[in-house]
Amino acid sequence: MRRRTDTAILLSGLLCFCLFASGCVSLARSEIGSAPEAASVAQLRKGASFQEVVEICGVPMETIEQREGRLLIYRERHYRFRRFGFDPGLVAGFVDITGLLRAAVANLKLVLEWGRVEERRLVVLFDRDDRVAAVAYRDVEDEG
Repeated sequence: MRRRTDTAILLSGLLCFCLFASGCVSLARSEIGSAPEAASVAQLRKGASFQEVVEICGVPMETIEQREGRLLIYRERHYRFRRFGFDPGLVAGFVDITGLLRAAVANLKLVLEWGRVEERRLVVLFDRDDRVAAVAYRDVEDEG
């Protein structure tokens, strides 16, 4: 009886190893651009000069010159992606000597992907005298 239990444990361990070996898990996280924090944006006041805005917020990602005045755009994106995949063809390769089973399930795959994209944005509009006319800000949502 003990020998049968040991064999069952060994086989289930081998099966679990094959399942995990055939799976693929990946996590990706990246940040692109830059935008100031809410505390810095709170320091911006209507009528502030262009130089003051750049000192407080840093260099913008984009500047647009318009007839009515200048527009500064700050944008920061956060990407978080997760992926889990299972390829039964890899498991079949361990037990199938002839390769027939592996060829039969070669196109059978299960892949789950999900992700989240968040963006922090600041847009500062200047008048013709290079003084702040308006500020629009959207912060990244809290995950809490």
